[in-house]
Amino acid sequence: MLIKRCPLGSSECALFIVAQLLPRLLGGKSSVATKTHSEEQKSNSKGQQALGYAVLIGGALVSFLFVIAFLLIADRWYIQFEEKMMEQTFGGAYLRYQRRVRRWL
Repeated sequence: MLIKRCPLGSSECALFIVAQLLPRLLGGKSSVATKTHSEEQKSNSKGQQALGYAVLIGGALVSFLFVIAFLLIADRWYIQFEEKMMEQTFGGAYLRYQRRVRRWL
């Protein structure tokens, strides 16, 4: 199996390697730099670009879900714990501050 060298950074190389290996793992042939255009057209795996877009969109969706999970955990668990500790430490002064200032931006 021939994979051309990745000239990009490490995270781009990981995506590049997945894009090169995934079609072969799914039963098709990977397009490499040594193939001619006519040989590439005879490949068993059509839609490699669509597969790449699907992997990219899937990765973006997973990243978005991690951000949402982090915000929910921070809001429901950590910030409430912190506010209770601040109320116990500073009492009425913190409660006045809390009424004056919003929690999020």
